[in-house]
Amino acid sequence: MNRIKEIRKKKGLSLQQVADAVGLGNNTISRYETGKREPKLETWKKLAVFLGVSVPYLQGVTIDRYDVLKVLNSAYYDFCKYPKPKSLVNCINDFIELVGISSPKSSLSEADLKNFSDKAFNYWNENFDFLFVCDRIEYLFDLPRLRVSNEEIERQVIWTIEETEIKLTSTKISEAFDNIVDSTLGNYYENREKLVRFNTKKEIEEYTVLLFAVLQNFLDEMKNLPENSKEQYTPQTARTRLNKFVDERKKNQLYCI
Repeated sequence: MNRIKEIRKKKGLSLQQVADAVGLGNNTISRYETGKREPKLETWKKLAVFLGVSVPYLQGVTIDRYDVLKVLNSAYYDFCKYPKPKSLVNCINDFIELVGISSPKSSLSEADLKNFSDKAFNYWNENFDFLFVCDRIEYLFDLPRLRVSNEEIERQVIWTIEETEIKLTSTKISEAFDNIVDSTLGNYYENREKLVRFNTKKEIEEYTVLLFAVLQNFLDEMKNLPENSKEQYTPQTARTRLNKFVDERKKNQLYCI
């Protein structure tokens, strides 16, 4: 299904405004929106220019923000109707608790969730906007819609939420680990297969001693650090970190429409 009506409504445009912009009747635009008539390529181009999007996006052949948010909404609605463990819903609940926002259940009616109403779209769009500056979701937007299942979108959303939560919950201890150990440990893990097969025992020992040394440095540093606790990442702190992360990504022109 094309996105002419969806984009027109989001931009607050009437059928007549769109029709006037491309030199057609509003009845014709209405038929385009319902799929009863297919625009010619030249008309697709005019519509895309006027609405400020690409032709493939307007035609609905690529993944977009609506598709991703609808997957979140559907998962949550299904959970409310048939309560059972679901990974995506668990991620959603963990995230809203972390940043201190109201739950979908308390913000939306059953009808909103069932029909993915404008109110439901706005809830997910406002509170999960961060998804669209993350690499996993950005990658999806380059793929044809027919090649990407809802299950694949769900997997990528789960991983993205979990990765984002890691960014928002750093403590003094985790920061010390990242600064002292992370790169050395990552390098050791990445090269371990070749290391233990093709290097000499002396070289293996040198690599391993280096890893032990940085781990010991981390243990020494940790002695003077405060204990891990949720007080170190309050909802306000998490939101501040989230806003900073999103702003930085937008400035680097990695933000998806």
